[in-house]
Amino acid sequence: MGHAPDYILDIVDLDIDLCLAGHLHGGGQVRIPFLGPVPIIYEEILQSWGSHFPREWAMGYREVHNIRMNVSAGVGSGASIRFNCPPSMTLFTVKKS
Repeated sequence: MGHAPDYILDIVDLDIDLCLAGHLHGGGQVRIPFLGPVPIIYEEILQSWGSHFPREWAMGYREVHNIRMNVSAGVGSGASIRFNCPPSMTLFTVKKS
């Protein structure tokens, strides 16, 4: 688990099945219809972290190098701004195989 989802880029060679991460404020809370996350804000955030995390990974479930990853859009709180990005929570059921 990690708040910022870019940590998955550093662990793709490890034997990990599932990664969970919090949302990226610029990538997951303000989304322009048909374009997705606000690119200017999103790129600024990523560059300040020194990350190369793709903008398309800002929210949702996907597989990256055989690792399942979910990035939550979160539910927001206080004066948080949301546009075209409804609050969300993800429920996972983990079963022994």
